Amino acid sequence: MAFSGAPNRGIEFSVISEAFEFVKANIGAVCGFYAVGLIASYVVSYAIQLPTIMAQVAAASTDNAAAATGFSLAALPFQMLGGIAQYGVLGLFNGGIAYMVIKYLRGEKVEFGDGFNAFSQALPLILGGIIASFLTALGLIGCIVGAFVVGGLFIPLYTILVHEKLSVMEALKRSAELVKPYLVMGAVFFLVQGLLGSLGVLACCIGIFFTMPMMAACGTFIYRDLTGTDFGGQFAPAGGPSNYPREAGGSMPEYGNEEPRDPNTPPEM
Repeated sequence: MAFSGAPNRGIEFSVISEAFEFVKANIGAVCGFYAVGLIASYVVSYAIQLPTIMAQVAAASTDNAAAATGFSLAALPFQMLGGIAQYGVLGLFNGGIAYMVIKYLRGEKVEFGDGFNAFSQALPLILGGIIASFLTALGLIGCIVGAFVVGGLFIPLYTILVHEKLSVMEALKRSAELVKPYLVMGAVFFLVQGLLGSLGVLACCIGIFFTMPMMAACGTFIYRDLTGTDFGGQFAPAGGPSNYPREAGGSMPEYGNEEPRDPNTPPEM
């Protein structure tokens, strides 16, 4: 099945079915790779939080209220660092899923080890995962809706880091610029992503090994639709090189062998 839609389609729920087909067609490679990521994220997180567990045991074993409070306060930094590390590891593996989807869109065979090729961008992906999660959490300060809005801005972030190889700050800015014209839809899509991820938890937690990589894959399909990027395969959209300069009226960071289209030139159909 070839993708024949025009570039710059915006953010559409149809990408969820595309992501589902991607995971289903490569279920062993994709789910296996992301399972490694989930396990690694929890191992790293709990390893960092080990002092927290020890402090909780110490607090529970003492009758001294002041000492118990001290143990609890001493454990807080490790608890926070554990959570931060978990988001960083997941960001790394989300980048691996983006790499796999790009191969899929090129019509190439997707294998388990492909996701690890994205680790050449390990530091930007880890930092991107941490910063995007932190900014999304900040959105909760104003209201819950703010978290969905901010989270929606970074849906294509990991694909940008893998495909365009920008710095973290440049990638965050680029992602926000791409989604900004579709801000409401981006927020709604981020909410739906969370709900679908929750369904995986309800399915005896086993479902997250399918739903989480599927939600991560959506970011690459959305990136394709927002930019019109031709990944050079049978699934690529018509219209040639990226349309980013046309939609934003600015210049696109160079990557690959593409040349930005003149802002005044309509896409070839």
